[in-house]
Amino acid sequence: MISILVSVAGSLVTGGCNNTKEQRALAVAGAAEFLVKYNDQAFTEMYDEADLYVHRKASRRWWMERCSSVRAELGALKDFKPMTNNDYPIGNVGIVWVSGPAISESGPATLRLDWEIRSGSPKLFNFQVERGAGTSTISVPGYTAKVLR
Repeated sequence: MISILVSVAGSLVTGGCNNTKEQRALAVAGAAEFLVKYNDQAFTEMYDEADLYVHRKASRRWWMERCSSVRAELGALKDFKPMTNNDYPIGNVGIVWVSGPAISESGPATLRLDWEIRSGSPKLFNFQVERGAGTSTISVPGYTAKVLR
């Protein structure tokens, strides 16, 4: 009886585990694509490929204006090193983010990119830029109950 319980419990634990390395790899791959599209100012393409959350929270016009504004303020992103991330070792996989130092034309920053990865490919959910102490955090589209038009 005990061996049956141990066997069933072991199956439940191993069967319910998620591949955290794959979660990070998808988020890092998404980050590489983000840099290319951001630097090329391919904001329409970013919007079209983004998660449904972005489409529900921000109109295409608002997205284009906000991304253009961020790009004008920061300039191109020259480098991004994803240093930290979250993951979901068990249970349902939610939004996976990667965060780390970035270098923009206007100086150093911290970049965080949030991805919906349940489809097997990263879909942008939100991006956030912090430029240092005493500056405001830029979050697009941001976590808001408002619809941004």
